[in-house]
Amino acid sequence: MPDAKPRAVKRSYKDQRELDLLPGVIEALEAEIEQLQAALAEPDLYRDAPHKVAELNARHAQVEAELADAYSRWEALEGQ
Repeated sequence: MPDAKPRAVKRSYKDQRELDLLPGVIEALEAEIEQLQAALAEPDLYRDAPHKVAELNARHAQVEAELADAYSRWEALEGQ
């Protein structure tokens, strides 16, 4: 009996395209996080525009969640 090799599952075109685009998406999200962190690190922000702090913190949390989702999706697609 010949050795049974697992058959490689071919990704759909849509999944392959998504996998190809994910590194760029992740890079953009990481860059946005860096920008948000830099903005939140400015002491003048808290004095001059305290209303912006909550907005920036909310966006930071949203981008962090998007980044986690992108990494999860990348891992799932790589495992196919």
